[in-house]
Amino acid sequence: MGDYGAAVSQKGYDIKTCADRFLVYSSAFHGLKIFNTYTASTTIPTDPNINTITITHNLGYIAPCIILYNMNSDLLIDNEDRAYFFSDSYGQMITHRMKVNTLEIDVDQWIDDPDYGNHAGATAYFTVYIFAEDFAEFEGSVINTGISSGESSVDYGFRISKPGFDVKTCANKDCVLTSSKASMIVHKKGEEAGVPITHSLGYIPSSLTYAYSEVDGELSFTPAFSIYDNRIEFVDSTVLYVIFKDKLNG
Repeated sequence: MGDYGAAVSQKGYDIKTCADRFLVYSSAFHGLKIFNTYTASTTIPTDPNINTITITHNLGYIAPCIILYNMNSDLLIDNEDRAYFFSDSYGQMITHRMKVNTLEIDVDQWIDDPDYGNHAGATAYFTVYIFAEDFAEFEGSVINTGISSGESSVDYGFRISKPGFDVKTCANKDCVLTSSKASMIVHKKGEEAGVPITHSLGYIPSSLTYAYSEVDGELSFTPAFSIYDNRIEFVDSTVLYVIFKDKLNG
């Protein structure tokens, strides 16, 4: 039986010849789908208190997430928008716990000021993305990871808008799929304990990686120790991970 499939390349790339990382969509691979986007805030307490934000997702399983810290009200100067990836403005990790039905984010007095904790009483703001994917093992075949771009002079484009948005006029952020922008196509995901994760892409990919506690059944983001063109290494013993097709350095 034939395998027809479907694929959409980025604008300007030949769908027949371009490398996998230039695809917006391919039925050969999984995609990281957003379950929901949340905004949350809480007051920064005085020591030793901790204020915990609880986001209820009710997925029934542990899912990948991204937590962006959007500063506190003391530091929002001239309406400047800034966001920090799983950390505060000093680079301290935001303490969080992804569980099967909830995500918890802890805020203490020392956020944004590890030496003096001078922001008690201010409001800390967060944007949270929770994805619909789980960490069931998956590895996409390496169909085309060549270094040539497969650029094409013929550029037709393709768009699918979110419900309620006009596909002809809406912004790219209001599209489920647009060939104007790359999408996070999953190359490999799963769980690994104590050994490097091989991906064999031949280039350094982007990824989301999390430390997993089997005792508590909780997930928290952990940065990779080293990323190579064929593997990713970690300090943590048990890691749940998602590796994407896109190339981290262009």
